[in-house]
Amino acid sequence: MSITLSGNNPKSDEGVLFFCTTWEYHAIVEYLEKYVSAIPKLGLNLHFLPNGFVFSEQHCEYVLASLYSDAEADMNSRSLPASVAEYISKTSDFLDSLPLLDCQSCLATGLQRKTIISPETTGEPCRECDGSTKSRPYIYNYKLKFDTFSTFLKFLASCGGFTVK
Repeated sequence: MSITLSGNNPKSDEGVLFFCTTWEYHAIVEYLEKYVSAIPKLGLNLHFLPNGFVFSEQHCEYVLASLYSDAEADMNSRSLPASVAEYISKTSDFLDSLPLLDCQSCLATGLQRKTIISPETTGEPCRECDGSTKSRPYIYNYKLKFDTFSTFLKFLASCGGFTVK
């Protein structure tokens, strides 16, 4: 599953499209809600923006200005504010520390099942755990990468507002 944001009035190629997984998007929104004072003032639930929702250029500018002033960072440097780097580092460390669990895809057999609700297997190694019977907890999918967040900020700065696709 993915999220696609389409720039309404792109000022550069960076503002045409932003694409990420649904999990990465929710991690970005979680950061924004926690660290950017402008977000609550907008009165929007950014986790659940419907297809076709339009986020104006003024909203983008407001969020960016708030992000950088809250982080006491220079928006023109185009580098990630320290709070972003710290957030990504702390959440990554937390997610990496989680123990592996019995694989839910193969029910800890190590073998791929024929169908989701079938106990029968194909005999092939499970795609989730590669046959080891252990896999990362579901929450691990929310791991955010520096590049994804950086790309999002560049998109926000040059999209001229965006529409959820």
